[in-house]
Amino acid sequence: MGDEVTKPNGHETDLARRVDRRVELEKQILELKDELKAHVAEDKSDGFNDKVIKRCVREKLASAARLVDQLTFEAELTTYRRASDLPTTIDEAHARAKVEADKVPGNERAAANDA
Repeated sequence: MGDEVTKPNGHETDLARRVDRRVELEKQILELKDELKAHVAEDKSDGFNDKVIKRCVREKLASAARLVDQLTFEAELTTYRRASDLPTTIDEAHARAKVEADKVPGNERAAANDA
């Protein structure tokens, strides 16, 4: 019984077509992933920040409502930072880091560099 060869019926032919279609799509996905890796490597070698690029891509793909939510959250976060006496700009963060570094015992070199 196990040695019998049966002709594929319509369902088997349809199934084989569907499997082949998915195999082709998986191959295309792998090719696109390789292409994306090459672009990421190029971007990094050109000095771009990959995290920022990924964030921009996510935002471009997001809905307008999602962007409004995100920007509202960021504005609220800035308000909370100000109220908590946290830096809200890069310059403020650098200034705070410098003050903290100057307080570290044995950090005379950092203080000398600023003089």
